[in-house]
Amino acid sequence: MKEEFERSIGKLKPLIERIEKTDWLIDQVVYRLYGLSEEEIRVVEG
Repeated sequence: MKEEFERSIGKLKPLIERIEKTDWLIDQVVYRLYGLSEEEIRVVEG
């Protein structure tokens, strides 16, 4: 069972990283679309 869990984590980790990168890219596109300044982006990202 432990081996299966570790194998699953090995498969999920690259997917999670890809999702996080995609989420970051979407944020960047939205910031550009709205013309946000660096200060406004910091406020949004809190």
